[in-house]
Amino acid sequence: TEKARPKVAPSTETDCRERGHQMEYTQRVKKPKRLGGGGTQGGVHKKRHDTAGEAKGGGAQTSTKGEEGGGTAERRKCPVDDLERQGGEVQGRRLNPLKTRDKTTLTCMYTNIDSISNKKSELETRIQEFDPDIIGLTEVKPKNVQIGQFTEDEMTIQGYTLFANMEGRGSAIYFRDDIKVLRRNLRSNCESSVWCSIPLRGTDELMVGVMYRSPYGSESLNLDINNTMEEVASLHISHVLLMGDFNYPEILWDTPSLLPGGRESAREFLKSFQNCFFYQHIMEPTHFRGDQRANILDLVMTSEENMVEDLKYGEPVGKSHHCVITWNFKAYVERSSTKTTKYLYDKGNY
Repeated sequence: TEKARPKVAPSTETDCRERGHQMEYTQRVKKPKRLGGGGTQGGVHKKRHDTAGEAKGGGAQTSTKGEEGGGTAERRKCPVDDLERQGGEVQGRRLNPLKTRDKTTLTCMYTNIDSISNKKSELETRIQEFDPDIIGLTEVKPKNVQIGQFTEDEMTIQGYTLFANMEGRGSAIYFRDDIKVLRRNLRSNCESSVWCSIPLRGTDELMVGVMYRSPYGSESLNLDINNTMEEVASLHISHVLLMGDFNYPEILWDTPSLLPGGRESAREFLKSFQNCFFYQHIMEPTHFRGDQRANILDLVMTSEENMVEDLKYGEPVGKSHHCVITWNFKAYVERSSTKTTKYLYDKGNY
């Protein structure tokens, strides 16, 4: 058989006719190499993995040209190129890194929920949005509930460990499962209060408490609350966080002082607070009901002034009259590590 002669690209139309070649009007484009050392795909690979950030471009209109042999092929640079480096979702593959918890800060949330049984779904939505480490709730039980009609099982929240005191209207503290917590029992047996401790760095410790005082509480209950506060202060723990609804609207916390005509129980409470050398951080009204004057009923106390940051007042949960309070508490927390099995579905052989 006769060997095929190599075709020679004609330079002009006249040369084509002279040499008997058919005129071709189709533009010839040089195909880029798959992974070349300087070709089109090589340039893209270099740009995608340019950790020093020297490669130019980044917009959707930027194109990358092949350099080898003067190639004219272009590849439009897609925002996905940068998305892989910054974290995102490409072709169903999740690239966002897992959120790491800050070991120097605890995010906290508190509210008087006024019965959790009819507000649990909305509360869980708030928790999912704010993602707190510690949650404090007061008045968790419905009003006039009979013994045995409401239990702690109805209060569980996935991902959190619950500590509750079901006396009176009830109080509860939730801690994220990765936080090491111990329940603390105090000598002062105060109704509707619960206390826990978290080990911190070294010998430091964080004492967390939630308390509720009914506006119709007896004198003995008022005395128990004051004694509990003073007992916690006498333990000389490095970090103390106390939150709750104390129902003392006649106390002016910016002074602090008592309004004229204030109750004697409020005066005694303010005196115990000052004896503990605690700091009270709530300075705006937390309770709103109809035409009544808005006032401060819910309090957040700490053993040091600079332990609370970024304190905010949010909307109530459901039909509760108490706003949701969130803040960051400064403390170095040792979190327990958990092992999670993850499947790389994009690596499977389907």
